Amino acid sequence: MKIRDRLRAFKEKLHFHPKAIVEREDPLSPIKMTKNMRRLERDFRPVAHFFRNLSALSSWRSVHMTFCFFCVYMCTVWYSWTIPSILLLMILHLSINYLTSKGWRIPRSIIPDVCEPGEHLKGNPNILQMFHLAFDSAQKTQKLFGNMADILEKIKNLCMWVRPELTVKIYVGLWLVFIFSCVFPYQLLGFIIGVSVGIKFFIIDLIFERCSKLQQRFDAPYNFWTNLPTDLQLRELRNTFLSQTRRKWRLIPQHKERSFSRGFQPSGE
Repeated sequence: MKIRDRLRAFKEKLHFHPKAIVEREDPLSPIKMTKNMRRLERDFRPVAHFFRNLSALSSWRSVHMTFCFFCVYMCTVWYSWTIPSILLLMILHLSINYLTSKGWRIPRSIIPDVCEPGEHLKGNPNILQMFHLAFDSAQKTQKLFGNMADILEKIKNLCMWVRPELTVKIYVGLWLVFIFSCVFPYQLLGFIIGVSVGIKFFIIDLIFERCSKLQQRFDAPYNFWTNLPTDLQLRELRNTFLSQTRRKWRLIPQHKERSFSRGFQPSGE
């Protein structure tokens, strides 16, 4: 009985009673909304700068720099150093961030022609400048949210078999990758994937960028992603299909009446 009472007391001490947490909603404020939009734009700037550098590398804007990166990448794939090289780049990036926080001025762009945009306004802007800045930030935030929503909706429609002819390609590809991963060693698979990604990024993307007609015809990933529909596109297609069917149902009775009246026209006596 004593042991049971002690266990019961210990259980009551450990029992967690969650408190009712009431979240307070902030009132709508245009100034706070403008600040939040500026924060979002400023925080998204490094991601945009990273993708800008990648596009500059793939388009061979600086031939010497891109050729050096291409040779280094192929060497890391050949000697199976891809993962250690990625980890080394992450360590170098954190080291550069540490030196930048200590006051060092280190250029962040890999390509010399690509520079990171600075702040729009410095000092004390007036009301008109603040209005233009808020309007510009709202437009950029709206575009950013729209692009993010399009990406998420395309991934959702891909996984939910909205377009079966597109999802079946991913389905068959996953089965092939699964079978190859069970049969072939991972080192050989990593070498094949790394070489194909390097050739696609450094050579094929350059050819497709120079010739847009070739990209529309032979670029399978680009055509696959562009053909994936969003919810808005599906809604528009559904509305157009319904409107066309309604037009057809409206025109069919009129056509029958005309044919019926033509078949029983009296002779011209």
